[in-house]
Amino acid sequence: MSATGNEELRAIPEELLEFFRPTLGQSLVLKGESGTGKTTFVLTLLEDLLSEHYTQKNFIYVTSKISTQFLPSHFESLGDALLPDSTIDATKFVAAKVDDDSVVVANEEAFIKLLRRWVGRNRSPVIVIDTLEALAEKIGTEPVSLVAELNKFGQTKNAKTVLVSEHGDAHIIDNLVDGIVVLSMTELDGHVWRELQIRKLRGTQINRVKRGFTLKTNRFCRLWSVDTDKLKRLRSFDMKPHSSTRFFTGVESLDQILGGFRLGSTCFLEVGPGVNNEIVNALVFATASNFLSQGGGVFMIPPNRISYRTTKSAALRYGFIDQLNTSLRLLTYQFPNPSLSNDKPETIEPYWKPVKTKSSEELESEMNVLMGELRDNECNDILVVVGFGLLKSWLGDDHLDRWAMRIATQATEDSGFSIAIGYSSTANVNRAIADVADVHITLSAKSDATLFRGLHPRTSNYCIYTFEADGGIHIGFQEVA
Repeated sequence: MSATGNEELRAIPEELLEFFRPTLGQSLVLKGESGTGKTTFVLTLLEDLLSEHYTQKNFIYVTSKISTQFLPSHFESLGDALLPDSTIDATKFVAAKVDDDSVVVANEEAFIKLLRRWVGRNRSPVIVIDTLEALAEKIGTEPVSLVAELNKFGQTKNAKTVLVSEHGDAHIIDNLVDGIVVLSMTELDGHVWRELQIRKLRGTQINRVKRGFTLKTNRFCRLWSVDTDKLKRLRSFDMKPHSSTRFFTGVESLDQILGGFRLGSTCFLEVGPGVNNEIVNALVFATASNFLSQGGGVFMIPPNRISYRTTKSAALRYGFIDQLNTSLRLLTYQFPNPSLSNDKPETIEPYWKPVKTKSSEELESEMNVLMGELRDNECNDILVVVGFGLLKSWLGDDHLDRWAMRIATQATEDSGFSIAIGYSSTANVNRAIADVADVHITLSAKSDATLFRGLHPRTSNYCIYTFEADGGIHIGFQEVA
């Protein structure tokens, strides 16, 4: 998954589209509490199926909670997915005629007959029941019995039946259907995290059980993401020009989501347990490359004890090898120290500054010298990257709060940009870093909800997480409502 331009990314998993491709009768139950996005999901699914071999005349939508006259105002995308005469209004079902608008559907058998007339001779129709429980109550039957009858009907008509249910727990219906999809919604700090889970798809391989989604612009949209393996394999790096007010990382999807970083701001990148170091390194070196390619300078106390070899390799990969000695300064332990690095360079180059000091004051003095060298080399914008894990191994905990303030002040004074990287090992200082940061990003190794907080043009809340797909590690971004 990757984002390009400003296109909306559809969230219907490929596995579900594959499930709908065979011309066999199958049933799918879509579970979720009220407000989780079930109807929006169904309408987006129908729209996606239109790009397959389906046509609008093959879709039958049975609404049992919202009258057809109100559906368009509730779901703007309805007209794109359904023809006006494709919707059965079950809210008007009655046991006996009461007015001209009512429809006599006294029982389960009468409903199946009505459905048969609506389907007619259409091949492999898609029938949506929204919702199963409300329809069963309307026609005086039990949901289990109704599902069994719909399955029989589906087999005779090779129909795909989508049953929308507001019960997320396990149910006997699960044994009757061919597919189970569950939508959930979790509150976090007053914000919402949405997740789709595929529990069963008979005859279809499930590649990813869980994934996040967002209901952006009344569409069921998948999340933006970055393929970090692709970042690591780059042979050339496309520069993302800074604006007059904001810095960019050069990682396309990340910049689209965040809208860049305000000049003079600090980003706290909080790395959760289990997050691969290469993900952090890829983001750091991509951002450094974007600064160096625009005449900027980079000062770094590296995360993950980045080695000499790793830095050289990244410079070659991201295309800033020519700027190493003029525009990059990396402050690290004095060699040799096998507990920290096995990559002792034969000749220490100017960008690589090993030091012996363990004093916070001496270390800060060394930083001032190196920052001065960058300014003397006419670096117009300064990026400061500090890995607090390495800093803690030097200084312990006592001086880390001061360093959080130090790099935030540095960004403000230079109208530059600082990235402070904290880990579970620095948990005692992470709050102090978050307090001085303008932007707070949390990377998680799982698709659990973690929030992005900060200042940018669109929204101040995103979930950023990592996941494995297509044989590689990706970074996902979810808008948090």
